[in-house]
Amino acid sequence: MKKSFTLIELLVVIAIIAILAALLLPALKRAKDTAQSVICKSNMRQLGIGVINFTGDYEGYLPCWVMNSKAPGFEGELFPDDANMVANNPRWFMNNTSNCLWEYYKPYALLLCPSHPKLDTVTKNAISNLASTTGGTDYATTYTISARLSRWQAFPAFHTKSTLYKVGPDKLMLMDRSSNNSTSGGAFTTFFYAPATSATFEQMGIPHRGTNAVLFDGHVEFFPFAHQPISENDPPFKPGFF
Repeated sequence: MKKSFTLIELLVVIAIIAILAALLLPALKRAKDTAQSVICKSNMRQLGIGVINFTGDYEGYLPCWVMNSKAPGFEGELFPDDANMVANNPRWFMNNTSNCLWEYYKPYALLLCPSHPKLDTVTKNAISNLASTTGGTDYATTYTISARLSRWQAFPAFHTKSTLYKVGPDKLMLMDRSSNNSTSGGAFTTFFYAPATSATFEQMGIPHRGTNAVLFDGHVEFFPFAHQPISENDPPFKPGFF
């Protein structure tokens, strides 16, 4: 005679499976979070190396985090004369013929942290930027970059030529960016310094219960924290980082 499960036995088996699932799912989520953080670190390291390699090709000068577009024939110049610039503002992460940094990180996947809460939206914007050589949207990367890079605009008149050797190796170059869609305080483009303003911290992303960051010597660090820091004196940060 073929023996079948009783209802109680079936319920016990289901209960055991549910308990095992409850035990395993948090571990699987932690493993997934760790893997995503590793991918993020890898992306940021490659971006940081790209910036450093850039300085080797441009006499030590750091690329522009924002610049005006350059007139035809002057796209390859990092700091063209004002008369050879056009009044719009491509960013460091845009596929724009005026963005000399673009060639150093072209795979747009490097601009994206897989843990970002609005990854799908940012990815679509990044793909849109990839197809454009004249402009693009600001919200197309999950990373924000230091304003210690160069800035070259005739409209308005901002002319800052920054060199790698003048920036301390312990300064932050790149950080995770928040999902805040506000442009106030330059949240889409750069974080500020000297002194660091509240805008630096409002735009800091915390997708890993902390933030990944690239320093100007090219290495990546993870800064864990229980709450989003509100100033440069709020641990784990210190004024020297900015």
